[in-house]
Amino acid sequence: MLKKHLPLILILIFTLVIYWPVTQGEYLVGWDDDQQILKNEDVKNLSWRSIQNYFTTYYVASYQPLASLSFGIEYYFFGENPAVQHYTNLLLHLDNVVLVHFLLRRLFDRKEVVFWLVTAVFAFHPLQTELLGWISTRSTLLCVSFFLLSCHAYVRYLSEDQEKGKYLAYCGTAFVLALLTKSMAVTLPLVLLMID
Repeated sequence: MLKKHLPLILILIFTLVIYWPVTQGEYLVGWDDDQQILKNEDVKNLSWRSIQNYFTTYYVASYQPLASLSFGIEYYFFGENPAVQHYTNLLLHLDNVVLVHFLLRRLFDRKEVVFWLVTAVFAFHPLQTELLGWISTRSTLLCVSFFLLSCHAYVRYLSEDQEKGKYLAYCGTAFVLALLTKSMAVTLPLVLLMID
């Protein structure tokens, strides 16, 4: 079992080592972190009213209630602490690496080189630095997680003979959660069509 997953474990360790320095970063003032977190009273004062506002208000011209909720929860427990928010983003990236790997493994079962190479590129690509260094991009990281979970559920729906409805419901639920995180999730039905 360990031998089978050793390459993934190594990719996760290298990803952690490569991106660990971003956890020492500060808020990027002028790049939405101030408007999304530091000057956002709904984030700074978590309450039922602020949670309602997350789902009815655009912050920084974006509708991303689940990302705003995650900021509110972090602020409630840890205050103004960018390190905690960077750790969360790093954990979400590691989660996404695992989700990418297992999705590719299901899609390209006999082509190990493909899923290991694509997983490594996804994990280490320099473009990930922006997502991990800029706290406000939490919405993208969360959206990718739900997007990938929806793809996983759809692949299970296609491959299972029983309980197909359950996997289709999981797929739809993850799709809605992705939409509540970032509008780029509207592309998911096209991706599912391509997978099909």
